[in-house]
Amino acid sequence: MKKLMLNSLVVLTLGVSLQSYASCTSNTIGGTTFYNCADGTSGTSQNIGGTTFHNFNNGMSGTSQSIGGTTFHNFNNGLNGTSQNIGGTTFHNYNDGTSGTSQSIGSTTFHNFNDGSSGTTQSIGDTDFYNFGN
Repeated sequence: MKKLMLNSLVVLTLGVSLQSYASCTSNTIGGTTFYNCADGTSGTSQNIGGTTFHNFNNGMSGTSQSIGGTTFHNFNNGLNGTSQNIGGTTFHNYNDGTSGTSQSIGSTTFHNFNDGSSGTTQSIGDTDFYNFGN
């Protein structure tokens, strides 16, 4: 469940405009998750005391914190929202009108958003592969 929430967050964080990010990977080493995308975007996420801190080389940064069954996301560009897992599906809602769902089947998570964007995250070993499209 925690990995599903992190994968979903990365998709939404990097993919506020999903069509801009066609291919990314992430790998967790020593408690820090490192992200690298084909377009040069990179960043990290690290959980400290129950809050996950996100920093990306495009200037975007923010935090995520789970309270109860809801994860609250807040970013320095004004974007904020929630992710909530209900019955195996994670529902995302952001203040810019973006909403969508993420659902894992085996090692693949399928993401679908209200702007017609969709994508997958596939976990192979310690690496997650993100692929997005319209």
